[in-house]
Amino acid sequence: MQITIRKLGTAVASAIALISLYKWVKKLLNPLSRMPSTPSYPFLLHLFHPLYFNKLKTKNSAQIHVHLTIEIAEKYGPIVNYDSPILGQRVLISKAEDAKRILTDQTNFVRGGLFEELFEGMIDHALFGYRTGHQWKRHRKLIQPAFGPSHLRHAGKMSLQTVAKLNHILKKKEGQVMNFITIFKSLTLDVISLVAFGYSFKAVEKLEDDIEWKWHELEELITNPMLFRGMLPKFLWKQANVANDSPNIVHAKKEIERLLDRLTEERLAKLDDNEGDMDVLHRLLIAKALEKDEIYGEILGFFIAGHETSSNTLSWILLELCRNPAIQEKLYNEIKNVDFSTGNLAETLDSLKYLDKVVKESQRLNTVATIILRETVDDVVIRGYHIPKNTGIIVNIAAIHQDPEYFPEPKKFNPDRWDDSLQQYYLPFGDGPHNCIGQKMALIEIKIVLSELVKKFRFSLEKGFIPVEAQFLTYGLEKLNVVVSSR
Repeated sequence: MQITIRKLGTAVASAIALISLYKWVKKLLNPLSRMPSTPSYPFLLHLFHPLYFNKLKTKNSAQIHVHLTIEIAEKYGPIVNYDSPILGQRVLISKAEDAKRILTDQTNFVRGGLFEELFEGMIDHALFGYRTGHQWKRHRKLIQPAFGPSHLRHAGKMSLQTVAKLNHILKKKEGQVMNFITIFKSLTLDVISLVAFGYSFKAVEKLEDDIEWKWHELEELITNPMLFRGMLPKFLWKQANVANDSPNIVHAKKEIERLLDRLTEERLAKLDDNEGDMDVLHRLLIAKALEKDEIYGEILGFFIAGHETSSNTLSWILLELCRNPAIQEKLYNEIKNVDFSTGNLAETLDSLKYLDKVVKESQRLNTVATIILRETVDDVVIRGYHIPKNTGIIVNIAAIHQDPEYFPEPKKFNPDRWDDSLQQYYLPFGDGPHNCIGQKMALIEIKIVLSELVKKFRFSLEKGFIPVEAQFLTYGLEKLNVVVSSR
C-alpha cells in the first residue's frame, strides 16, 4: 500500500513538474517574450518574486491591483509582457498614444468575453459587460437616449435634492467625526436609484439616526461573487459557491428580480411618453425594443457602474480637499454664489472652471477605473513588437495618469496644472466607442454634490487619521474620517 501511495505521489509530482515546464517553455517561445517582461517561472512560482510578493503579502487589494501595475510601468517601460496574478499573461500598455489607438480602433482591438463570463447568470445583458459585436451595438444604440439632455437635467435635480437632505443632517452633526465612505455610498445609492428607476432607498435619511443603510448586502449579492469569479478558474466556481446554480447566486438573482419586478409594475401602471422627469427604466419601457431580461440587465448594469464609481470619486476628491485647505477655499470662492436650481444647468456647470480642474485632477491622481481590458483581433505591432491575435491587452490608465512625461510632479495634487493640452492624456472614462456612456451624468452628480457640500461646510480630516486604499470593483478608500464645520 505504501509503495502504491508513493508511486501515486511521484506520478502526481512528475505531472505537475512536466505541465509547469511545458507552460514555462511555451511562455518563453511566445513572441511576447521578446518585449520587456515581468518574471516568468514555472507554475505560480513567479508570485514569490519581490515584484509580486511584496504586494501580495500586504493583503491590500489596492497594492495588488493598482500599485503593482503602476510600478511595473515605471520599472519595465511603456509596453510589458505582464504575467498578472489574476488575469494571466497579458500585454500591459502604459502610454497615452498607444492607449488611444487601442481604445478607438475596433478593427484590431475589441472587448472580449471576460465580463460576459464573469457576469453570466447574474447580469446577462448589461452594456458594459457585452463583448464588441452586434449585441453591444444594438444595446448601445437603444440606451443612448436615456442619457440625453432631459435625463441629464433629471440627474441634476435628483443630485440637488439628495445632497440638500445630506446637508441638513451634516449641520446637526458638525464637529463629530464621520466616515464619508458610508455617507457617499448612501448618497450615490439614492441618486442612482432615483435616476435609474425612480425609487429612493432613503439611505441618506437613515444617516440622521446613525442607521447605516445595508449597502454592503447589495454588494455581497452582486459584487463579491464577481470578484471571486475573477480570481478563480471556472472549474472552481462550484466549490467557491459562485457558479450559476450556487444557492447564493440563485438567491441574489431572485432578490434582484423581485425588486425590479415591483418597480416595473409601478412604472407600467403609469406609463406615458412624457419627457419630464423620466428615469432610465421609464425610457426603456417606453422604447419597447428590449425584452424584460434585457431591461433588467441594463438597469442593474447602470446601477452597478454608476454607484461605486461616483462614491469613490467623491471620496477621493474630499480627501484631497481636506489635505489641501487652500484649494478647498479657492473652490469655495468660485461656487459660493452658484444656484443650480435656476437657469441652464449645463451652462452653469461649464462656467465653473476651477471646479472642473479639481475634479479632473482627482480623477487623474486617484483614477477609480485603473485598467481597461481589450483583445487583439489579428496580429498587430505596437512599439515595434509583434503581438499575436487573440492576445489580452491591459490599458494601464492609472500609470498613464501618473506619467511624469505628461504630468510633471505626478504625485502632487495640483488642479492649476490643467489646460486643454492635457486632455489628450486624460482617460478616466476610457475612449472610443466603448467609452463610459454615463460619464456626463456622473460628472453632473459629482460636481453638484461637491459644490453644495463645500458651499455649506469646511472639511478636515480627523486628527491622526491615515487613509487606507482599497480595490473593490474600482479603486477607493476603506474609510474617510472627516470633521465638518459650518461656514
